[in-house]
Amino acid sequence: MRQQSSLVTSLEQSEVVMVDEDELAKERGEGELRTQPEPATVLLLNLTKKRCPMMNRRWGRILIVLLLRRRNLLLQYKESRQSKSERLSLRKKRFIKFRQWIQHVRLDVNAFEALVRIPPIQFDEIVSKMSPLRSIRVTSFTLTDSELFFLFLLYSCGGGSLRFISALSGVNLCLMSSLLRIVSNEIISNFSENLSLPSNQAEWLSIRQQFIQQYQFPCFGSIDGCHITIVAPPHTGSVYFNYKKYFSFVLMGVVDSNCRFLFIDCGSPGRHHDSTIFESTSFAQSLYGNTFHLPPPLYSIMATSPVHSFFVADGAFKSSIHIVKPYRRPINTAQKQFSYRVSRARRVVENCFGIFKSRFRVLQRPLDLNVSFAPTFVHSLCIIHNILIDSPNVTLIPVRSGACTLTQSSQLDYLVKHVTQEYIVN
Repeated sequence: MRQQSSLVTSLEQSEVVMVDEDELAKERGEGELRTQPEPATVLLLNLTKKRCPMMNRRWGRILIVLLLRRRNLLLQYKESRQSKSERLSLRKKRFIKFRQWIQHVRLDVNAFEALVRIPPIQFDEIVSKMSPLRSIRVTSFTLTDSELFFLFLLYSCGGGSLRFISALSGVNLCLMSSLLRIVSNEIISNFSENLSLPSNQAEWLSIRQQFIQQYQFPCFGSIDGCHITIVAPPHTGSVYFNYKKYFSFVLMGVVDSNCRFLFIDCGSPGRHHDSTIFESTSFAQSLYGNTFHLPPPLYSIMATSPVHSFFVADGAFKSSIHIVKPYRRPINTAQKQFSYRVSRARRVVENCFGIFKSRFRVLQRPLDLNVSFAPTFVHSLCIIHNILIDSPNVTLIPVRSGACTLTQSSQLDYLVKHVTQEYIVN
């Protein structure tokens, strides 16, 4: 205790003495006064060597380290507080401008439909049918349900990355990820009836009649698989690496004549064959088990056996009484005509996948989502696709109608031009 008290008094006296020496040097004119103070290390070393002879050199070094560490921590804390407050204020300004931009875009129907691929009327109907979403706060603001759904569609249809949408809107990147999960789960839970198989024979007969009218072939649907490109998942090796030399999972779909999904199975690794994936789905098990309430077989004078209810598929699937595919090498005119009719009816599933990826441009590049959540996200997009197909006010490919013709690059250019220049920068 005596050593510590003597140390404190010697430090105080040394500070006073150093100030007196500076003043005396100034009065005597012995050189100019130093414009910059001595560094803390030099000052403390002088104190330990000259003014504190009773201090041990080891304890002096420890004191220097502790004082410097305290000083550095205080400076870092002040800088972090200032930078954090600046980031929050900038994010708040960006979000205010982004909210104003949304209200401005709602006034232009063509611009709104070009960005989110949904007309404003249909957009409001979907938001009104959704249950109240969990509130997400951005600085001092809370995102509304329409703003949550708009950001969800902006990411899905705009083709930009999560980081791009986050920097554009002022919403944190982590909040954007949770936003996608919230909206996807709400769409699946509230609109599951928009993606379901027919429940009675009358609905199945209606689907077959539409195929007869449009493609002159009495089938009940078209089956095929589509690869959804993803970023290579960690710690999975080559599980999701397909024969096309990229990472993907398979979207297996059953489609009617109007390019509408009747059934989907999403999430199987891309290295698996389409036939293997189809055989493991609940649709195939119910089809082979005759639990779909399909119409009874048809009997014809020209046919030697009854014609069962069947679906059309390509050569990758296994033929059965319920799965019909074209001849691989037709040898006569009848087989050629039959293969032509089957391929013509099967083409509708290819059209459906093309419209689906054209509407949701995020699927045209590798998905940067977690592989456990990506199938749920694609499932919600399939439901939105069916809602738009059922809507009389929405065309199959809205981006090709009138002023809505925008490619992926021009879409991002339009977004940057109208948001960053007009609202965020100014």
